[in-house]
Amino acid sequence: LLSLVLVLLNRALKEWWGTLRMVFVLSAIIFLLNFFFSERGNKVNYASAMTLRFLTLTSFFSLFFLTTPPEELSDALVLLGIPYEYTFMFMMAMRFIPTLARDLQTIIDAQRSRGLELERGGIFKRVKRLIPLLVPLIVLEIRRSVVVAEALEARAFGASKRRTLTEEYGLRRAEYCFLAWTTILTVALIVLSRLPQTASIFGYRLPEIP
Repeated sequence: LLSLVLVLLNRALKEWWGTLRMVFVLSAIIFLLNFFFSERGNKVNYASAMTLRFLTLTSFFSLFFLTTPPEELSDALVLLGIPYEYTFMFMMAMRFIPTLARDLQTIIDAQRSRGLELERGGIFKRVKRLIPLLVPLIVLEIRRSVVVAEALEARAFGASKRRTLTEEYGLRRAEYCFLAWTTILTVALIVLSRLPQTASIFGYRLPEIP
């Protein structure tokens, strides 16, 4: 619920919902797997808890990457003391995900125009038909990695151990207030969960299916 409030405040509901549509399918799978294969006593409560944890993590991560420019995230990691080489690898991996999806779709369209049928046949035939997709994709990405490496060498990447940033970052008053609010809320929830008067609310369990 808190992530939904933050999504509405950032006016990113449409983009956020687009990234989470497939997550609900995975959530249903997680619930069923935990319900049928868990050795816990209350399987309904345990499966629901695992599903809610997964939804919470994916929701906040989706909101984070929707509202945080990659350049600012890279600069923040450098300011935290992480070596720039690792930060660069992480950011390149993030940037290559949509590029990889776009290249795969281009290869699929090209192979379909040549008569490749991906939706027909059994599971083994479909897996076999993935070879004409994966081989060109791997070759294309290897070529792209060589181009990126040559571009980095042309720009003397790694010549300086210490890098400077083009922008200066600092926390604003609203961000300090938000940090204080989240800290107070977290401490209050921990204290309330330990008090005898309110511990039963935090220890609520869903009823077990007979």
